Amino acid sequence: MRVVIYGIGKVGTKIAEALYEEGHEITVISNDEKAIAQIQKNLDVLAFLGHIGNADVIKDSKIEGADIFTAVTESDEENIIACAIAKNQIIRKTIARIRNPSYLNNVLLNTSEIGISHVINPEKEVANEIVRLIRTPWASEVDSFIDNKIFLCEIRVHNENAPYLNKKMLDLSKTNTIIISENGAEFRGIKIFDPSTEIKPGHHIFILEKESNINKLDSMFEEKYGKIKDVMVTGGGVTGSELLALLKGSGIRIKLIEKDMNICTSLSKKFHNDIIICGDATDLKLLLSENIEKVDCFAAVTGDDEENIMTSLLAKQHGVKKTITKVSKGYEEDIMSVIGLDAVVNLTRTTSNKILKFVRKEELLALSIWDNDLAIMELVASASSKISKKPLKDSQFMKGAVIGAIYRSNTIIFPKKDFKIEANDKVLVFTHKSMVSQVEKYFRG
Repeated sequence: MRVVIYGIGKVGTKIAEALYEEGHEITVISNDEKAIAQIQKNLDVLAFLGHIGNADVIKDSKIEGADIFTAVTESDEENIIACAIAKNQIIRKTIARIRNPSYLNNVLLNTSEIGISHVINPEKEVANEIVRLIRTPWASEVDSFIDNKIFLCEIRVHNENAPYLNKKMLDLSKTNTIIISENGAEFRGIKIFDPSTEIKPGHHIFILEKESNINKLDSMFEEKYGKIKDVMVTGGGVTGSELLALLKGSGIRIKLIEKDMNICTSLSKKFHNDIIICGDATDLKLLLSENIEKVDCFAAVTGDDEENIMTSLLAKQHGVKKTITKVSKGYEEDIMSVIGLDAVVNLTRTTSNKILKFVRKEELLALSIWDNDLAIMELVASASSKISKKPLKDSQFMKGAVIGAIYRSNTIIFPKKDFKIEANDKVLVFTHKSMVSQVEKYFRG
């Protein structure tokens, strides 16, 4: 597949690295000379310095007829125009990163007509992820697959006070797929653990569960977390506003703290049932006056990573059970958990994962890369696939990859060794990110 990436910031670089590792043909275009030099140093890709509106750049980069064009510069307007230009180059699909809600909600802007196949709104994707974490307070990360019919939940066992410590995996689930990584180790030898395995400090537990049964896991962890009823949010920008909109009508009580008076006024008019406080969330006196110690969940979603980390730590020190921290830089999440943060949502990773899901071929419906290079793949088994029509125990499935769940005829199945995969089954596979291309080929046959 030939992919053109316009804009080589953090997101553009992450997309280029992921697709290059899978063996795709990559062309990158950027106005940033340093970014071009850096990506040429690290990856064997075609790289061009310049603006997409320059005819010479289009001619030299030979983007005509590419499979995918993705525009991820820092400018919404530039991304929109770039996709309109790309449409005239007979490119099959175009993707634009657009942050400003005004463009997304403007009925006068028909994105498909101007050449955009798919729009990614990073702040909205992050807000969706935060809402999932609020609804599953015991999880450090949650993602959904197969049209939101199945959830993957990560639980990090950091201390000896966890209520599930020394319990057997069988106590967590009798039927679901469960995978453990010990002490943050990479998932190079992925396997489903024996149900008699005991949970120990340092374990990262990954559990698949049907959307309809997620309450079963909730009951397992109610002793420590309970349900979240009160949330304090810091940052009233696009992410904070999206978060308030998504939680509207949920019954959760919300306080939002924002420094900018104009933003506070705007949010107060839009969300009159929520409490909007104009102030500095790094001011401990303000947090204490707003009874932070009685809050169930603290979500720091300002545009400043360091401020989000600091205010989340303040919240933890004053008894908040669950903190959710938005970052955009490449902080190691294991380090974040060590210093006391519960859940970290990375804007760059969330955005690039959503774009990569759309970029894939039809056989690979979705792909997410989690911590420790764990790749979760959603594929369709073809009739010619090596895995079709044979019991799993006889299919000689690839070492280092595990089948977690199967979707067939509106039913989620957690397969046993004697289960047979059939053509057109949707299959969820765990593997290391370096094996993504091999697994995809295996399913194509």
